Formats: sequence, structure tokens, C-alpha cells
Amino acid sequence: GRSLATVASVASSVFLLTVAGASRQGPAGAGGHDSGTGGFAFLGRTSLPVLHDLQSAEGRAFYGLTEEELADVTVVPLRVRAGDEASCLNLDQPRTPRLLGVAPERLAGRFRFAASAEERDDPWTLLDEELPDGAVPVVVDAVSLQWTLKKSLGDELELADGRGRPFQARVVATVADSILQGDVLLAEGRFEALFPEEVGHRAFLIDAPSARAAEVGARLARALADEGLALEPAHERLDLLHGVQNTYLAIFQALGGLGLVLGSVGLFALVLRSALERRAELACLGAVGFARGELRALFVGEHGGLVWAGLALGSVAGACVVLPRLEPGTLSALRTLGLVLLAVGLSGALWSWLATFPALRGSLRETLARE
Repeated sequence: GRSLATVASVASSVFLLTVAGASRQGPAGAGGHDSGTGGFAFLGRTSLPVLHDLQSAEGRAFYGLTEEELADVTVVPLRVRAGDEASCLNLDQPRTPRLLGVAPERLAGRFRFAASAEERDDPWTLLDEELPDGAVPVVVDAVSLQWTLKKSLGDELELADGRGRPFQARVVATVADSILQGDVLLAEGRFEALFPEEVGHRAFLIDAPSARAAEVGARLARALADEGLALEPAHERLDLLHGVQNTYLAIFQALGGLGLVLGSVGLFALVLRSALERRAELACLGAVGFARGELRALFVGEHGGLVWAGLALGSVAGACVVLPRLEPGTLSALRTLGLVLLAVGLSGALWSWLATFPALRGSLRETLARE
């Protein structure tokens, strides 16, 4: 029973640490249309609304932009209703999350969906659906929905329109691990009806060829300087969000690893109790020629082996979960975890060995005589 308890506790702890380590997110880098960046190079926000569509010839001409400068560049404008940050960057629970109005067709094929109310090739089209009870369909990042808004797919958010009248927003789809974390997206047409006072666009998703991304970003920043355009590389935004998650995971791993190392001290008591209960057996072994060093090796093999058995079982179980979704950014975290597990195994063997000294102290001959 003690042996099984030791192996099970070590194995379960190692399993949890392995899965937590593999959940760490690496650098985002340049991703495709189904990645967390949606294939966009920049996420832009302005202080003043932009009243002209940068995708149209008239809009580009108004801001002094030429067709050559924005060749192969896609700009998705977003209407903004200011509110609380609903991402992991906000430690408080938001009461009125920030709302974004977007034309669903402009995001077709962008981002990766975690879940949706209906199976569709393009879940963005759910934003245009007319729900029977009059609720407004919205799309939210899965992380924001679960951990910040404390909701799930199909739940409703209590919001208020521009006139202060309440309305229900129903989550019809969730985006997986994206730069949209912190925002609630609804169709632009419904946004205009609910917030007619919010004119123009104050947020932009910009897709530009990687070779010209810096040049395009600088040109747009100059053209929209009067509107206060601030551009943030999409991969940096995603890394910032990942950094919060990775910090929590690092804390959990450090505390869990420390707990495992300290928990291995319990082997001292386990070995000591086992040896005291088996003194007659040890005395018999000594009488037939086993030296004290060999008896110590016997206990280290028995009880130190329990720790290594737990490490092996937990690592194999964790690998079955981790390997199918292993990413390059998690390798460094797993290497660190490997060092922690090695320390646990060595400390377990050390405490097993130290516990044999008081356990084997005294005359084994007297114990054998009493037996």
C-alpha cells in the first residue's frame, strides 16, 4: 500500500507538470490565415475615427496613399465601442467588454475556430444570422470567454446599446488563441444599428507581404498620423497574451517541482519505518553474511526505485498527451522540466540512502536473539 501510494503520487505529479510544461506557448512568428494572428501583419488602433475605406480608391486618395504603396495589402476596418479589456491582461472581470463591428465577409477564412453553434465552412457567417429570440450573435475568443467573461458557447452577455437600452448578445462561435482576445465581435450592420453615434472605424487588421510589412506599416502610420494610428505587430500582440499564460504556468511548474523535491524527503520516514519493522529480517540477512553496505543498497533499490518508477509512469503518460500537439516553443520548457525530474529522482535516492543509517544502527545480533 505504501509503495503504490508513493508511485501513484509521484506519477500523477509528474504527469501534471509535464502537461503544464507542454502548454506553454512559444513565439508566434508569422502565421497563416488559420493561425492566432489570422495571417495579419498588424493590429492598428486610432484615437480619432477613420471615415474613409482604405480598400477603396477614394479612401486611399483621401489619405494620400497610392495603389502601388498598398499593392497586395488588405485592410479590414473595425468599428469600436469602447469598453473594458476582456483579455488576460485585465485582472478584473469586465462588466462592459469592448465591442468590435466587422463585415463578416472580410474575415472569411481568417483565424481558427475553437467551437461554433453550427457546423459551417465559414463560421463568421453566423454573425449575419437572425436569431429567433432577437439576441445579437457575437464571436469571442475562447480564452476570454472562459476565463475572463466566465461564459461558454451559447451563453448570453448582458450589454447595453448606445442609448443605454439593454440587449442580449449570444456567443455563436469562439476563436482559438487569437489576437482578438479581449474583444466581442458582432456584424457591422448590427453594430451601426445599436451604436449609431459611433461613426467611422477606430481599429484595423492589416495584412501585408512579409517583405514589405515594415514599409507598409511606416507609410500607413504617416498617412493616418492626424487620426493617431498606432500599429502593433500581430505576432507581438499574440506573444504578449501568451506571456501572461506562460507566467502562470511557470509559477505552477516551479511550485510543483519544489513540492516534488520536498516530497521526496518523505522517503526518509518511509525507509526508516520500513527498516524498523523489518529489523528481524535484516538481522537474519546479516547473520547469513550480508554486509551493512549491501543492506543499504537493498533499501535504496527498493524505495529509491519507487520514485523512479513514478517518474517513468508519469513521464510516459504525459508524453502520450503532449507529443501529438508538441510545438517547437515548448521544447525549452520540457528540457527544464526534465532537469527538475532528474533532481527529484536523485533526491529520492539520496534520502533513501540517508534513512538507512539510523535504521541499521545498533546490534543486529541482539535483534536476531530477541526474535
